[in-house]
Amino acid sequence: MNAEDYSMKRRIIEDDASYDEIDLSRPLEITGLSGLILLLIAASLGIACF
Repeated sequence: MNAEDYSMKRRIIEDDASYDEIDLSRPLEITGLSGLILLLIAASLGIACF
């Protein structure tokens, strides 16, 4: 993936309405694989609680 593709995807993400509402700071941004991993961890913790 080159820089132009990345900036284009970044722009699409930033244009998303729900993204604007949440308005996360840069270090807290969750995208792609890290987001999936965090979702898996959260799901497994939820299952463990029950």
